[in-house]
Amino acid sequence: MNAGIATRAGIAARNRLHGLRGVLAITSLLVLAAALLPATADASDAWEPDDSRVSVAGIACDNALVWRALDVDGDVDWMALAVSAGDTYVIEAVPSATDPWFDVRIDVFASTSPVAFATDDDGGTNLMPRLVVTAATSGTWHIRVTGFSYWTTGSYALRVRKVVPATVLGSVTGVADMPLPGATVTAYAPDTTGWNITAKTTAASNGSYTLTLEPGAYRLSYSAAGGAYPTRYWNEASALEDADSVELQPGQDLNTGSFCAVEWSRIHGVVTAWDGATPLGNVSVAAYRYANGRWQAFSWTVTEASGAWSMPLAHGTYRFGYTDNSGTSLSSFHPNANNLDAAEEVRVDGPSVALEASLAAPSRVQGTVSDSLSGDPLGNVSVSLVTRSDAGWVSQAQATTLADGSFSIDYHTGTYALWFCAQDGAYCPAYHDGCTCGEHVTELDVRAEGLVVDVGLEPAATISGRITDPGSGDTVDAARIQALRYDGEAGTWSAVAETRSDTAGTYELKSLRAGTYRVTAALKDSPQTARFFGGQTLESATDVVIASGQIFGSVDIAISSDTQPPVTSADTNRLLLAPATVQLLATDDSAVARTLHRLDGAEWVEGDRVVIGTRGEHTLEYYSVDIAGNAEKPTLESVVVREATVSIRTLAGADRCDTAAQVSRESFPGGAETLIVVTGSSWPDGLGAASLAGALDAPILLVKTDSVPAAVATEARRLLPAQVIVIGGPSAVSAQVAAHFEGLVGSTHVVRIGGADRYETAQLVAQATLEAMESAGRPWDGTYVLASGLSFPDVLAASPLSAALGWPVLLTKPTELSAATAAFIDEHPECRALVVGGPAAVSTAVQTQAANRSGSTGIRLSGKDRYETALSIAAYAADGGLLGYTHMAIATGQDFPDALTCSVRQAKAGSVLLLTPRSSLDADVAAMLESLPLDQCCDVTFVGGAAAISQAVREQVVAHLAR
Repeated sequence: MNAGIATRAGIAARNRLHGLRGVLAITSLLVLAAALLPATADASDAWEPDDSRVSVAGIACDNALVWRALDVDGDVDWMALAVSAGDTYVIEAVPSATDPWFDVRIDVFASTSPVAFATDDDGGTNLMPRLVVTAATSGTWHIRVTGFSYWTTGSYALRVRKVVPATVLGSVTGVADMPLPGATVTAYAPDTTGWNITAKTTAASNGSYTLTLEPGAYRLSYSAAGGAYPTRYWNEASALEDADSVELQPGQDLNTGSFCAVEWSRIHGVVTAWDGATPLGNVSVAAYRYANGRWQAFSWTVTEASGAWSMPLAHGTYRFGYTDNSGTSLSSFHPNANNLDAAEEVRVDGPSVALEASLAAPSRVQGTVSDSLSGDPLGNVSVSLVTRSDAGWVSQAQATTLADGSFSIDYHTGTYALWFCAQDGAYCPAYHDGCTCGEHVTELDVRAEGLVVDVGLEPAATISGRITDPGSGDTVDAARIQALRYDGEAGTWSAVAETRSDTAGTYELKSLRAGTYRVTAALKDSPQTARFFGGQTLESATDVVIASGQIFGSVDIAISSDTQPPVTSADTNRLLLAPATVQLLATDDSAVARTLHRLDGAEWVEGDRVVIGTRGEHTLEYYSVDIAGNAEKPTLESVVVREATVSIRTLAGADRCDTAAQVSRESFPGGAETLIVVTGSSWPDGLGAASLAGALDAPILLVKTDSVPAAVATEARRLLPAQVIVIGGPSAVSAQVAAHFEGLVGSTHVVRIGGADRYETAQLVAQATLEAMESAGRPWDGTYVLASGLSFPDVLAASPLSAALGWPVLLTKPTELSAATAAFIDEHPECRALVVGGPAAVSTAVQTQAANRSGSTGIRLSGKDRYETALSIAAYAADGGLLGYTHMAIATGQDFPDALTCSVRQAKAGSVLLLTPRSSLDADVAAMLESLPLDQCCDVTFVGGAAAISQAVREQVVAHLAR
């Protein structure tokens, strides 16, 4: 990352934080204005006794947890605290175990002032607020707790305790010990998730600062205003993980002295070929920094034709790697290592550091592979160049033999072994010297002039047979079969091959060398049931002697020791709609042979799925039998089935990222040319993703800020995209996450779209949407969606419409048209706005400003809340023939990820998206479902798991559609 990119990323992150605090500030003023009214005039504050400042509940300074809840949108809690002059108090909120994602903000007021003198919103979800405040005078403080946003609801606990504070003081200086006024000094305290921000202050005009903290362990960071210096940590560390901790005692004044910020250093060098004279252009140079327990790529550049390169880096310790993109030289790491782990560390602590590198020409290992008996050449054999490590042999380079048996591998000089493995299993795998055990391999010395190695592989032998149950005579599937070979040096029999029996009980042990074996089999996951060919024990087993290439059959083994019957259950504890399918699940310590059932006293039928075609009350009887013949006692249940006119299904994963992957897998079964990636941690950057995804016919996947969840990585590989678009700056989707996708599609095919704030990001995504529409030959009708940049529900309800028609999404402030949105309208003067949300979200004045710029008044779709607004959008789409209700989806309106990622799915299905609260179906949505003509709805899909949409809501939806 170059300095320019880093600066823009910092500005974008700062603007997003300021925008977030602006939302909270507006909300706080509205709530405070309501709270200062007399109690009789505030009829809406009826949810709890402490909702009004004039009837405030008390809280003791005793460290006890006081549980409260914010019940509805806009709810606010007040508590009074008696304080004494000179005493210091810690005021903090604690999340509930059942609602850990719920977040609040704390403001503290003097009893006579309408302006808070202490505030903390902690700056992030799941980081609860915490204040350390010293009382100037004795009296009463009023503590106000509000949600992180106006719509926040949930439970929390508040506690207050009195402490003897500690003080950290010092100064921040730059070049030539000049003071750095405005520098930010941040204190981090440890908790279960790591080191989190607990306090901040700003250096005075002389660079001095003071932090009042509760006694305990802390780490400190120093950031100069304007980004002239990189952020540094106490003591001289470049990363929070490497910083020293300070332990503060009660009443301690810790003077840290003058902390000198360090300027950027410029690292430069020249890369040449092995002769040290020929310059190499187009060589990628990467700097790696140690963080989170491993070395990670931090910055990179490419050499010029002269071989020269340079990059700015903060002071610290790095490793460097070189990759010749032309492929004529071998990649290496500074100073001349084959891999990152072997590279030397480079200390960067001055204004300039020079590095020189010469990349070696590859050394070639080549040869032929043939049949050791016939001498015929062998093609399609995998050849691996391996090195010895503490964990065994590690592959460094690979090749596959051609039809004439030849192979060649270009790699660094050094000491290696070659491992050969026929991909069809017809020959025994071996090292170059014929060894099959890595401990005894004679290694090869590969020099610059190369090496020729010819190898003969032994034709593999096979042992086959059948596994049966002696009691029932049935064959046994999934049994574990092993071939044991005698180790003369150790004097023991060791397993050299393993397989499982198939459903017919048959098995094959392949890739065996000529020799003497004994064969053992055991039931699945039950080693105590092991039996041998020809005997009950290893000592009594019969030897199996095989020659090279021989197929030795009829090695049959009988196993039986199971006396416990299976246990079968039915998933009938749910709403069943005709035609209903009941799944029978049988468990057993060995294996289940068959499951049987009968419905309403009819004949017994084998199978673990029961289809009940008619509504009403039915009797279901079922049992299972295991492979040893043990049968359980039949279970009899009464099952009630209702009739529904639509099909109900769910798209949900283990979390929001997995749910997005499930939606992508269903919507794009054949893969996708383009993949869009947004953060799953916050909503502003991803609001416009639906329109771009619809224009490109691309799925949307969610990632964490600094990592790619396994489910997302798997889905991305399945999609096989040619291009990945990352929406948002590095503070939302980090460089290492982008690097993951560069590894999938190449660095030149990963595009990041991110602006200085959410409004500019939306503008850039909108412009990209129009370019994609034009490239696909799809005309844009001039409509764009205009929504609030301070909340997500309204624009998410319109996301299927936006994705289906390629209508860009632009964001604005509630009372002022954002500059980025104004610029877009000016660039497209014939456009017209589809305003979503009421005047509180997008004011009439803003709608007028947009209309004056484009000459079109546009239309507004809104309701009394987010759920009615979503219904209005759905009705608009249906009435205009744009989308229908045939394949509608329902997602929670209290969070953004599920609704965002299913937008393209709904666009492809041509159906609307409705929103609902998590725990109860919205009354307006219920009324719409009840009135919906049956011929207008074929199926309903719930997006998200039970934490997003409760089982109660699902059953209410079904009840309204079941007629």
